[in-house]
Order: sequence, then C-alpha cells, then structure tokens
Amino acid sequence: MPISLNKVNAEAYAKVAAALEQNGKAAVEHATGTGKSCIAWQLIADHPQASFIWLVYGAARLTLRREDVRRYNDGVLPENLIFCDCGVLAEASAEEWVRLVRTSAAEKNTTSINSIRNRNKKSVDEYELSKQKDEIIVKEKKRLSVLNIKRECNIEFSSSDTNVLGVKKLSDNTCEYRGKRVGSADINVKITKPGFLFMPDTTYLKCRVEVSPKAVSIRFTKKKIKIKSGNSKKLKLTTRPSISKEKATFVSSDTDIVQVDSKGRITAGFIGTATITARISNGKVAKCRVEVRAPGNNKKQKN
Repeated sequence: MPISLNKVNAEAYAKVAAALEQNGKAAVEHATGTGKSCIAWQLIADHPQASFIWLVYGAARLTLRREDVRRYNDGVLPENLIFCDCGVLAEASAEEWVRLVRTSAAEKNTTSINSIRNRNKKSVDEYELSKQKDEIIVKEKKRLSVLNIKRECNIEFSSSDTNVLGVKKLSDNTCEYRGKRVGSADINVKITKPGFLFMPDTTYLKCRVEVSPKAVSIRFTKKKIKIKSGNSKKLKLTTRPSISKEKATFVSSDTDIVQVDSKGRITAGFIGTATITARISNGKVAKCRVEVRAPGNNKKQKN
C-alpha cells in the first residue's frame, strides 16, 4: 500500500509510531480532511505482522472506508486489517464482539480470505517443539526447545502439574524438565511476538510427559541364546516394577563376537561366546550369554 505522507502527517506518523511502541496507544488531533486516515494506512503498511481493527461508526462510513483502502491497495483489503462498526460493537457482549469481528474478517474478498488463511497456517506452523511427547523416570532431567524462531519473541514454559513435573527455563528458547513423582503432565509453551497496538500474536504449544518410577530390578527373559553370525536380534528384558520406563544400558564383553546397541539389539559377528550385561541406575545388573554359530558352512571365527 504505497502512501506518500505530507510533511505534517509524516511528523505525526513518527510520533504516533513511537507512542504506540512505548505506551500501546496514541491519538492524532488534526482537523477533518487533513489526512489522518493516511497516517493509519501507513501504520498498517509498515507493520504487516501486526493485526489491526479499524473502527468506523455507521454502515455507510464502514463501506466508504473499505473502498478507500481498496483504492490505495490495488482493490484488495490488506491481510492484517479488519473493519468493524464501533456503534454495533459498543452494544455487543464479549461473545458477540468476537463473532462480529470474525464476521467482518469474513466479508473480505476471496483473494484476501485465502491470503489470510495461508498466512495464519504459516504462523501456526512457524514454531515447533524439539519433541511432542516424552517418557522419563522420577528425578530424571531432560530438555525441551522451541525450534524455527525467525523473529524476536518471548517464550514462557510452565508445567500443568508441578507436583509431577518441574519445569525451569534455561535460555530464550529452552527449558529443563524434571520428574518429581509418578504421573503425567504437560509442558505448556506460550510464544508471544511483540505486539504492535494491543493485539500481540500468541502461539500455544505443549509437550506431554509421562513420569514413571525408577526400576528396582531387571532380568533377561532368556539367560542364554544362540544366534548365527551376521544375524541380529532384540534381547527381551523384564523390568520391575513393570510400569517403570527406565532404560537400561547395555555392554558386550566382546564386541568382535557380539555388538549391542542402546536398545538391546545384538548383532552377531565372529563365532564364539560373549556376555551382554544390562545395568540400571541403582546398580542392579542382568546378564545374558550369547553363543554365535556359523551360518551354514561358513567358518567365520575370531582369531
């Protein structure tokens, strides 16, 4: 929306912009016909990420204002501008106020409506969390971050149940969460872009966290297994209590014979025997003896 302000209005615009940024409100006391609307148009054009509601008294003036703005903007209402009849809004309840504003927004032409929908979708998809859900044990600590931050914003982290989950902000976009007792809770994330005027752009996200007790004991369902060289298999582990989500650590006594990953999946290498040890945080261990055999006539053995 290209606007050319005269000297008086340009000076007024600079003062209005500064006042809005500092105080959240401003007023222009100029005589009728001196171009006060041009100052408002310039504000809208210079702040495309802000949302504006233009209040006009009476249906006739409402239509006239819409046409004025369309004339200066290639026949299309700006995406961030909604016109409302302040006389109607003054008599409306809070629920009716929201409905009237939404109705005013819906009265834009099809091109503008599609642009608004695309802009809003992009705004919703702009922010992401490093995870949507997680499982931890009591006293375990992990971190959650907000991703895809492209503009300055304020991020707040909070727990839906502080008895179950503690949350502490570590940096502008990262928090630490800690399991306090068994249960489930949400990490609520509130992201607010600096608001121009009185309508900040706010996005809400959440991460679901399940907190389980620490494991007391573990054991392999089989203490001895046989596997052919080159094959892989997941070792089954039983944890007590059964509701514990604590993850054991795994170690192989001979990685040339058997390798094991963090989830307990083994891969057989050279022919021979090795022991897989699983350990939990209280020091308890479980052991499984793995015998690697030749696949068919293959005599692949460790020297």
